Amino acid sequence: MAPTTQPLQPWSQPDEILFLGALAAHAREHGKPPARAELCKALEGCHLDMEFDARKMYAKMRGLKEVYLKLRNAGGGDAPGSHEARKYDLSAVIWGPPRGSVEMSRLYPYLAKAVDGISSRTDLGAEYKRAFELMDDEEASKLEAQVKKARIENAKLAMKRTNLENEVLGTLTKSSD
Repeated sequence: MAPTTQPLQPWSQPDEILFLGALAAHAREHGKPPARAELCKALEGCHLDMEFDARKMYAKMRGLKEVYLKLRNAGGGDAPGSHEARKYDLSAVIWGPPRGSVEMSRLYPYLAKAVDGISSRTDLGAEYKRAFELMDDEEASKLEAQVKKARIENAKLAMKRTNLENEVLGTLTKSSD
């Protein structure tokens, strides 16, 4: 018999607020929302009325982020004091409002240099820099790692090229003697 999957139970309003509160506390402390691997640690001490695992919590976090981004793009949350307004305010601490280029450059220095390089070679430079400021942390972290890896690989290639040139120079010098 194949295992049956139970549908996700709806979250209570207090659980959503507790969950977002824990994520907001992590974002305040670390300057960004928790990554998937940090999620369980970020939720320690958060007394939710339901059982959870990291996969379900991450799915919930992504879902709440999507709701927040749609609301933000539409102009904001509900009336002050409502449950939805509280969720929106906590979400703003976690995922927005857009950061400036100084903070993004501090958090993602390799990506910032790549964006500056690309921006300087095109007429769309200002738009690219603005897009960098609006980039979400998950995407920025992924690109930061890729840019950093590429820079390390380029440095290794430059060292190999220099060593090869020195070897060729040494051989030419010996040959001319």
